[in-house]
Amino acid sequence: MTATQAQRRPLTSPDRLRLLLKFGFQSDDLDVYGFNSGRPLRDAERYLGYDWYRHRVRPVVNAQWAKPLTENKWVFSRLLDSFGVPAPITLGLFDPIHGVTRDGQRPLRTSTQVFDELDERRPRGLVLKPVGGTQGKQLLILDAIDYSTRRAVTREGAEMSLEAALGRVDLAGMRGYSGYILQEPLAVHEVFERLAPWTTNTVRIQTILGSDGVVRVQAAVARLGRRGNMADNWEQGGLCVAIDAATGVMGRGVVKVRHGGDWYSSHPDTGEPFAGVQVPFWDDALQLCRRSARLIPGLRSLGWDVVIAPDGPVLLEANADWDLQLIQVHTDGFLADPEFRAQLLDLGVPLPDNRMRALPRSAIARARRRIARTTSRRAGAI
Repeated sequence: MTATQAQRRPLTSPDRLRLLLKFGFQSDDLDVYGFNSGRPLRDAERYLGYDWYRHRVRPVVNAQWAKPLTENKWVFSRLLDSFGVPAPITLGLFDPIHGVTRDGQRPLRTSTQVFDELDERRPRGLVLKPVGGTQGKQLLILDAIDYSTRRAVTREGAEMSLEAALGRVDLAGMRGYSGYILQEPLAVHEVFERLAPWTTNTVRIQTILGSDGVVRVQAAVARLGRRGNMADNWEQGGLCVAIDAATGVMGRGVVKVRHGGDWYSSHPDTGEPFAGVQVPFWDDALQLCRRSARLIPGLRSLGWDVVIAPDGPVLLEANADWDLQLIQVHTDGFLADPEFRAQLLDLGVPLPDNRMRALPRSAIARARRRIARTTSRRAGAI
């Protein structure tokens, strides 16, 4: 048996246990980073596992009390507005109890009140996002509104009344946050419009605020939507495209493993190449994220979702619990980067190694259940 063959042997249960417990990987990490496809186990020290990130990194870099500042989209939109940060125009909060217009002067608790506000402002379209939304779930986009007939056309191309459109949203919300925010849609730069015209494509820029008060950009990716989707989210089947953070030039893109895990240099639906394409206004986008990273207390590590509009970057959202795989899939492992390691160590983050550092019991129990399920599935397939 050659060394290469030995390296590519299937993972055994002890191998899997070591990766999940010693290095804090989750089961799907093993697919995303190639350990189920023959990546040598010694490379585990190069990668940050999701469970390690969740239980050892997040609590150090991002205070629990501060997370609602970014999780609550209504609060976050008002925060950005107070600092004069370029952001989508928010018309108000649609909620049966706390619903109110942007200026706080009129209620937005019923569909009729929303109709009246829209008729007064007459936006060309409307984006409805659950206040606690994540991964593009329960998002509704109206691309066109006919105010004379009170009918609208959704991003999916369906025509319906405004009343029916508003009736599609569940005001109970998500993650414990009720209501929806109402925003005017953003136009995207022609570069992104050409690549994927169905969604508002975004750039994710990862920043960290060091103990010296300096904001550093750690990595960046672009997210391109697929035909038939309303959001560009990777979890929903979109493409995650590498960006050279220093230059803003795009590289290869990949879809999530659950959607096939294929790699591309051109968009599979439009055929438009993106590898080697320069992201417009790149320096402005970096400057916008660095500035914004100093404005939110308690949160040192944030993933910023930026829309590159025709006139420059616009800040859409910030994520305190950012998608680790989305960024790390394009690297040889975060922990293989001396600068990244130094940034985490500077903030007091413990890093995984070959020594056993016990994760919380809940994480260990989940890891053992994953191993048991995997073993059971394999036994049933034999």
